[in-house]
Amino acid sequence: MKTRTVNLLSGLGTCLILAGPAPATFTGISVEATPNEFGILTCRVYAEFSNPDDRLLGVYGMPEAPLEIEVTGGSFYQHPFGSDGPPSHSLIETFPSLAFDTFVAIGLSETDGNDFMTITPGWPGFGPGSLHLTDNGWFVTPDQPQAVPDAGGRVLLGQFSTTDGSSFFGRFLIQALSNGAPILAFVGFCHPASAPCFDGDLNLDNVVGIEDFLILLGCWGPVDDGDPGCVYADAQGNADGDVGIVDFLALLSHWTIFTDVPTGDEVDADLNDDGVVDVLDLLLWLACKGSVSRECLMIADLDGDGFIGVNDLVLLITNWG
Repeated sequence: MKTRTVNLLSGLGTCLILAGPAPATFTGISVEATPNEFGILTCRVYAEFSNPDDRLLGVYGMPEAPLEIEVTGGSFYQHPFGSDGPPSHSLIETFPSLAFDTFVAIGLSETDGNDFMTITPGWPGFGPGSLHLTDNGWFVTPDQPQAVPDAGGRVLLGQFSTTDGSSFFGRFLIQALSNGAPILAFVGFCHPASAPCFDGDLNLDNVVGIEDFLILLGCWGPVDDGDPGCVYADAQGNADGDVGIVDFLALLSHWTIFTDVPTGDEVDADLNDDGVVDVLDLLLWLACKGSVSRECLMIADLDGDGFIGVNDLVLLITNWG
């Protein structure tokens, strides 16, 4: 079996090895504006999951993938009675504007002494207009209820506010348990957002994953100038008016989700048996996509489910190289 793993996150070297875009229930990062009577521009940032048993374990930065959260044209609003974690419920009752403080979190927007989040030693705190971490973050253990998604499938990871800035931008790593498997993702957000915050994010979920590949495949071929989604898909590569292999490879280079899926001797993703998993194998997969013919099943049914579909594309990408 000719299989490989490949690092697809530019700049991460050997610290993060892509084990692939597995079928996982982490679905992205969302931002919710919080209007208030104090005129404070405030947004809450959430990790989103479709499985209610998933857990958000941590948010952090490392030298190869630093955490960067910034205010555009201003500074973070930091209440004098606030801290870097969720504010006290009793203090909010006395000082209502404290509810709009800037803080980091795992699940809780305020605390009554029930916050079990840990901020790592060496924490630098919020600078005037930025938080920059290369070896720090905030975590919670999997057994804590605050790590579990709320009724809307979300886990709060931070609230960011400003009185003099115009917008926010952030990138960071998250660690989670998704369908019982560990997942690492390099994600981010921007607020307000009128366009994709990141190259490759075709569905605007602040993550580059399998859904973006499916959108790109749906645009495959000549681009209709009246379809902005397909125009953006074409812009991933050479913007030549045709969504094709160049755009696919460009999107692949932006991949941000890292998790455990079969690799090595468990999967033979070298469809044409030439010793490497590359564009030629992708073309074979595209030719067989959706087919149940005996020939295609023998060539491209990598997961053995009797159908050439998304799972097989996932395994092909996983073993690229």
